[in-house]
Amino acid sequence: MEKKYKENKFVSFIKKNIYVILMVVCLLAIAGLITATVLATRAKNQGEVLPTIVDVNDNPVDTGDDQPKSGDEGKEEPKNGQPTMTEDVMIFALPLDDAQVLKEYKDTELVYNATMKHWSTHQGIDYKAAEGTPVKAVYQGEVVEITTTTMRGTQITLKHSGGFSTVYALLGPNVTVKVGDKVDKGDTLGYVATTGYFESADEPHLHFETKRDGVLVDPNYYFADSANK
Repeated sequence: MEKKYKENKFVSFIKKNIYVILMVVCLLAIAGLITATVLATRAKNQGEVLPTIVDVNDNPVDTGDDQPKSGDEGKEEPKNGQPTMTEDVMIFALPLDDAQVLKEYKDTELVYNATMKHWSTHQGIDYKAAEGTPVKAVYQGEVVEITTTTMRGTQITLKHSGGFSTVYALLGPNVTVKVGDKVDKGDTLGYVATTGYFESADEPHLHFETKRDGVLVDPNYYFADSANK
């Protein structure tokens, strides 16, 4: 009987003071978060490794620390093949003398292909040139592939350092190099022709591409000639 009386008394106390109890719990939780934030700020200022801060339910708390970590200042993330400010960048020569851009590189916009009669991205640069114009290596490298197809005519691929390769399409069959040859910047590779179909509705031109680690990137980032940018 006495035990039941004590239990009822305890329940009655809880019911009467429930709001006070909840307020005390909330104040303790807020105080804990403030303390953790102050400690985290102090540790950051002293260069210490910060522990993970959690709330009363063990959920991580965002302290708003979005600043770069020590040693990351000034670094930039590359995008669309663009080199970062901290890496060494190779400088391309133009692939044609008196090079004039016919169609620019576009990987985020659609360009109309009058030959194929559809809209698509254009992940290369077209340089207009008369048939027979010499096509030159933009950078030193090795000839790793020479192909001839109906769509692209004769195409030469050069491998360069740093995972780069360059592609020269819409050439004639009378190339001046073979697979395995080492070439220097400015060496003649072949000659512009109208042997390829995929852009044959346009005037004669060289279709030039740049790849980095096998992925097409914007060649403009690697030309020193501002007229090409």
